[in-house]
Amino acid sequence: MSIDKLKRAQKNKNDEFYTRYEDVANEMQHYAQYFVHKTIYCPCDNINSAFTKYFIDNFSKFALKKLICTSLNGQLITYNGTTIRQTQLDGDGNMFSNECEQYFKECDIIITNPPFSLFKDFINYINQFKKQFILITTLLSLGWRDIFPHIHSKEWKLGINGRTMYFNIPDDMDIINPKILKYDENGNKQLPLPNVVWLQNIADIRHNPPLKLTQKYSPDKYPKFDNYNAINVDKVKDIPSDYYGLMGVPISYLYKHNDEQFEIVWIAQGWINKWCNENQEMKETIGYDHSKTLFSGGQAFLNQKAKFSRILIKQRIGYNHIKEDKGGAPMVNKSAKFYKLLIQRK
Repeated sequence: MSIDKLKRAQKNKNDEFYTRYEDVANEMQHYAQYFVHKTIYCPCDNINSAFTKYFIDNFSKFALKKLICTSLNGQLITYNGTTIRQTQLDGDGNMFSNECEQYFKECDIIITNPPFSLFKDFINYINQFKKQFILITTLLSLGWRDIFPHIHSKEWKLGINGRTMYFNIPDDMDIINPKILKYDENGNKQLPLPNVVWLQNIADIRHNPPLKLTQKYSPDKYPKFDNYNAINVDKVKDIPSDYYGLMGVPISYLYKHNDEQFEIVWIAQGWINKWCNENQEMKETIGYDHSKTLFSGGQAFLNQKAKFSRILIKQRIGYNHIKEDKGGAPMVNKSAKFYKLLIQRK
């Protein structure tokens, strides 16, 4: 990890988005059972961080073992439930340093909001420690080569909250449209950022209801991509209920994915072209053929025009999309039947 890159992120005002206390609280409450007797490390957080404050306030509630926080001002904070200890690190708090490495090794769970510009470096770095984590990132990052395979394998999952989140920002950050700002009770600026997600590898806690699909498939309405054996669906709400082949949907579909209803087969993204050279089986599954376009990237193309990131999904056969009005109960003449065992004669 380049020290210069870290210093640029530290000085870059457009990379300073500080998580609000209420957003930390709204997400962390869903992991209470997984925090018991655990050491939590927040590697981007000083004494004023919402993460630091929240875990100090709720240390006993979660029955934590220890809290460790470090920050780029060289501050080290530890808390054992009785005493908050603040000291200075020997170095500057570089989370990729040998000094901070000991805390990654000591902890059970890593929880923070790393600088957005360093997220790829950060996730690759902490992956070597094989620890549990809860992180804030962008929706688009879920399509990266370093991340999507873990989403596909269900190792990494979305948290509960996300989409548009407000972040505290420095007073001197330049904002093109100040009207979108709001202010807290102390007059601090808060900026809304769209397409923000919590990424975690602790538990499958997000259970989306099945999508109610009303559209019917037709070749004219849902043309196939030039370079994938999949139809294009521009909006999640327009997924056809009667199509069982491969479909390319916007990456925002991940917010609404129901694994009983759809299978995530793969992704159409720029890095796929080289990746498919080493993964022929998946290449055949998704019907990828880069020779069908004038470009070398792995994006999905429609009439030689690139479409933004597409998640390739398939409807699970036997799942009733149209009559799913009663939470999965069997329907007869639009009326839900009480518990039914589904059996088959041998």
